Amino acid sequence: MTSEKIKDGTIAAADLTSTLKSRIEAAPCVYRDLNASGSVNANTAKEFAVSPPSVAGYACVGIVSVTVNNPRCYLSKFTTSGITVLNANSSAVSPTVYYRLLYVKS
Repeated sequence: MTSEKIKDGTIAAADLTSTLKSRIEAAPCVYRDLNASGSVNANTAKEFAVSPPSVAGYACVGIVSVTVNNPRCYLSKFTTSGITVLNANSSAVSPTVYYRLLYVKS
């Protein structure tokens, strides 16, 4: 099945054969939900390190979603090595950063 078929909605029953099913099963993916927390000083940014845990038979692709649980903090950026949070408050806060990692079968 091509991305064009998905985009224009012309997926037919023949597209959903056992061949497609075996292709999907041959390359499954898994997610791992993790979090990091710590104090962020007033009006500063802090990077929370991301260390993907090993998952046997899978390779980590990277971060696919991030949530910061403190309304005074903002997600500034995220890379493969860390998530940077900006504290826009006039005092220190301690947010928890929740993130999801995507792994594909290797």
